[in-house]
Amino acid sequence: MQSTQEIALRFDSVFQLLNRKYELERIQKKVGNHQYKIYKIKNIDHVLDQVLESASNPDDDMPYWAEIWPSSIALSQYIAKSNKLRDKEILELGCGVGLPSIIAKEQGATVTLSDFQEDALRIAELNWIVNFGELPRVMILDWRKPPSNLKYEIIIASDVVYEQSLFLPVLNTLKNVLADNGELYLSEPNRNVAREFFGLLHSQNFQFEKSDEKVDNGDRQLDITIYRIRRSIH
Repeated sequence: MQSTQEIALRFDSVFQLLNRKYELERIQKKVGNHQYKIYKIKNIDHVLDQVLESASNPDDDMPYWAEIWPSSIALSQYIAKSNKLRDKEILELGCGVGLPSIIAKEQGATVTLSDFQEDALRIAELNWIVNFGELPRVMILDWRKPPSNLKYEIIIASDVVYEQSLFLPVLNTLKNVLADNGELYLSEPNRNVAREFFGLLHSQNFQFEKSDEKVDNGDRQLDITIYRIRRSIH
């Protein structure tokens, strides 16, 4: 168990590191009836432009994790209304700022945040500490190379099938990491490209049910679909 002083020192060191690299801001984000403190990059467009100009591998280096995307908000809203997560072991894929994981923790789940970029885990750590006053469980995990020694009852993920090259890696992660009776909660903003992924799920012995969440996005509302995915039972 970490002491309050140790947690404060960890928070300060992580904040200073990220703030020097990106310039952070803290906002209040309401989900359900509660307000949460969330750190994000202050000017995400500026940082993305810098990465495009300088990175040798922009696809891997882009800090998409540092924005609160509508799909993440939708998944958080869905989790906030759930009454089935208490005492569940949950893994978030591509956690970014970690908002859905924070809501899952509020629902009584034991959560592990994962991402393949270390800075994503750092900003998720900041947000966990500022909301709960404790250190989170974090894990470097690239779903393009899923481990075979992990099993989780529930996996949560926001908008991770945005291009065709990710379909098989996400599917392989499900096959390797999801417990036999487990479920994936996946939010997806109804991209045309994702339709092929759900056809692939059917062909690989997975079934799903879906529901819609409305998310305010400036001057309009977006409809985001939440999929609950599990292995078919024969």
